Amino acid sequence: MPNSDRISPKSWSAVLAVTATLTLAACSPASDASPRPNDAENDVNTAAAERGEPTADVAFVCGQLNALEAALWRAAVDEGSGVLPEGAVDAVHSLVFDGYATIAERAPGELSNEVATLRSIAESEPRDPIAIAEASHALGSACEEAGAPVAIIARPGDGG
Repeated sequence: MPNSDRISPKSWSAVLAVTATLTLAACSPASDASPRPNDAENDVNTAAAERGEPTADVAFVCGQLNALEAALWRAAVDEGSGVLPEGAVDAVHSLVFDGYATIAERAPGELSNEVATLRSIAESEPRDPIAIAEASHALGSACEEAGAPVAIIARPGDGG
């Protein structure tokens, strides 16, 4: 393969997209050790629960999971189409697993067990990709039950 020592612009775009996703997922008010919900947040969560919608906290956690799952899915598509260079998918997996390890520390009650399990497995050494996938799937199922399903939108040409 000519110029195999260079990474294509598409590959860099994929790596940058994953990095941005993980950065946004890690930058959350849930990571602050001392936040106190105010009355307005409680009112929003109560109103959402009364309408059968996910609370803001559920939507936030499930949104983090969605972003991380999308990064994995897109990396697999790019690997299959030869867009990512050798070893790049492993780097994406590592970054996503780091994201799982830092997913919202204080999850809402209906997701707390699944979040704690996913964080614990993703923080373990060595990491077990099968156990991480199972824990991620369990959190995705809990998100769906809470009214915030995880869905990935394909890019043009990715089968969507």
